[in-house]
Amino acid sequence: MSDLHAAVVEADLELAEGTDPAAVGATVSGELCGSWDHEGPCRWPHRNEVDASVAPARFRTVATADEAEMPEVLRRIEEALRRDPRWSVVTVATRPASADEAELVDALLAAPRRVA
Repeated sequence: MSDLHAAVVEADLELAEGTDPAAVGATVSGELCGSWDHEGPCRWPHRNEVDASVAPARFRTVATADEAEMPEVLRRIEEALRRDPRWSVVTVATRPASADEAELVDALLAAPRRVA
């Protein structure tokens, strides 16, 4: 296995009226894991959060993957965000994890992984 890496995808989203903000993370988890409530470990451990107290809502996911698979993970996250009709993407960007996210990254990198 190659080295594991972490990356962050952040997006500003205009949620349609009545949309549960948790649906954003559930959609991303469904894309990465097949279901938001799957059993067993994730193939690509990640953590989602959304702040709907601001407009547009701010979404962030910290995702971990093998170096060779990271481009696919990032593509899947962005495509999942862009295709859901319950919100529109204002901005989306990918960045390295910050020092403030080190504890979360360490936990995700240490998490068990489902083999594809």
